[in-house]
Amino acid sequence: EVTEALARESATADVLRIISRSPASLAPALQAIADTCRRLCDADAARVHLLDGDDLVFANASVGNDRVRIQGIAGVRIPLSGNPYPSSRAVREQTAVHVDDLATIPGVNVMAVASGQRTVLATPLLRADGAAGAIVLMRGDVRPFSEREIELARGFADQAVIAIENARLFNELQATTEQLGALNVEL
Repeated sequence: EVTEALARESATADVLRIISRSPASLAPALQAIADTCRRLCDADAARVHLLDGDDLVFANASVGNDRVRIQGIAGVRIPLSGNPYPSSRAVREQTAVHVDDLATIPGVNVMAVASGQRTVLATPLLRADGAAGAIVLMRGDVRPFSEREIELARGFADQAVIAIENARLFNELQATTEQLGALNVEL
């Protein structure tokens, strides 16, 4: 238990270090969060979905293994409304959605099951104004996530929100600085 706690603390510190080193670039932070969350929660794959209008977009943050094949899907959009997939539900309901066996959910994309996804945990990325997306953990076999793993995923979702907000604020500050610089040139 102590070894496990130390591993979690070390992983959290690593992710926070990546967030602080690349404030303008969201991709490295989301990649580190997805990879670390997958590893510590004993999932076969992880991916981050970001909210864009009425859709969830698969971010570049996708990691997997031979049991769950999710490579090559960055940029894919899935509708938020009317979609039974756990990530859409997690964002709509603003709560973690845990599905023991994805194959039992009516209307779930057959491709998801064909790619090896069976047990899925989707944890929303919650901000003050609502969900910004979700971290999705997948297992290739029917093996529910434990309460400890669900709480761990929530912690990584919080870190993803910090990275998203840091990148947004940094980019806004950079744009404002450029506008001020342009005004100085005109004066």
